Amino acid sequence: MQITRVGQQTPESLLITYGVLQDSILGPLLLTLYINDLPLLLAKHKSNLYADDTTVMISGCSTEEVTQKLNLVLDLVSKGAVSINCH
Repeated sequence: MQITRVGQQTPESLLITYGVLQDSILGPLLLTLYINDLPLLLAKHKSNLYADDTTVMISGCSTEEVTQKLNLVLDLVSKGAVSINCH
């Protein structure tokens, strides 16, 4: 169950069916295990990992070349069972 209280307002509790609760001691360990192989998947591309953020830098001579390289990276990561939030 999770309850978030703001000031004096307390909404109904919600049942958590998956995930790791915030501030859990398991959180950092599970994140490390989850993204441990990500640098290996991205070995041919320049990438930066910091905490739970990952940046992949891709360059090319044309929009089409960059798009093709980016699609290859997305395909590699999806086959590695890592979920992506694109912003």
